[in-house]
Amino acid sequence: MPNSAPETPLKTLLDAADKLPSLPKVILTVNAMLQDPETRTKDLSRIIEKDISLVTRILKLVNSAFFGLRSTVGNIPDAVSLLGFDTLHRLTLSLSILDILGPSKKMPGDWLWPHSIRTAVFCEYLAMETQLCRPDDAFVAGLLHDIGLIVLARCMPETFMDLEKKSRESGKPFFLMETSLIPDFSHADMGAAMALKWQLPPALKQAIAQHHRLPKGTIAPLSLLVHTANMLDSQRDLVRNELPAGMLHPLAIKKMRAVLKNPHIWFPPLHEKGREACHLFLGSSHG
Repeated sequence: MPNSAPETPLKTLLDAADKLPSLPKVILTVNAMLQDPETRTKDLSRIIEKDISLVTRILKLVNSAFFGLRSTVGNIPDAVSLLGFDTLHRLTLSLSILDILGPSKKMPGDWLWPHSIRTAVFCEYLAMETQLCRPDDAFVAGLLHDIGLIVLARCMPETFMDLEKKSRESGKPFFLMETSLIPDFSHADMGAAMALKWQLPPALKQAIAQHHRLPKGTIAPLSLLVHTANMLDSQRDLVRNELPAGMLHPLAIKKMRAVLKNPHIWFPPLHEKGREACHLFLGSSHG
């Protein structure tokens, strides 16, 4: 009987990722309900309220200074009424994915989740200012853009650390070094596969897949926002005073010129908001 072919690093990673938990049923149900324009507040609230732990954490976030509500929110229907379906969806989805792939002592790359959360904040801001897409969709897309890299750090930590070292020593970004350790691997493609596994919307899957390399021709608004927000955070030390020439895609400059001018005015408070979001979702040691 012939020997089976040796397992490749990519197959090992795909197998490990396949064993990661799916999103909780309550989140999948909420995802589906939010696609229905006739969904009522009480129906959505009833579904979320089935997960007591989730309710507790949602109310803690909603009542934090980050949201700046004038009165205390004591239940999910009030949270929906004050913040809207989309914001509540953002919170439930973010908390659930952090449960599955959030930071742990065994997981390297302690910069990954803070970068993702700051990118989410930048992406939300760009969406609000440009109206290219819904801000809450932009936040989720920014939060999940590097989920493939997070899966790598969680499932193959030694490989991730080798890649991190190789990237640091060469001065080249992760996504240009990946195939040197894992042939045919792209963390953007891995992230898109996770979006498919979690039954996330096609536009979100596309934005994750394209966050480093935008396609030629037509570029979806969400993909453009995520690509731009990722660059803003990755190059944040340079962006504080001015946007470096050639940093952004020409379409981003065309669509967001008015928003992106004078970064010395808007970048510092936005970066601070990103730090606050890290503290909110990850705890006081991050950001």
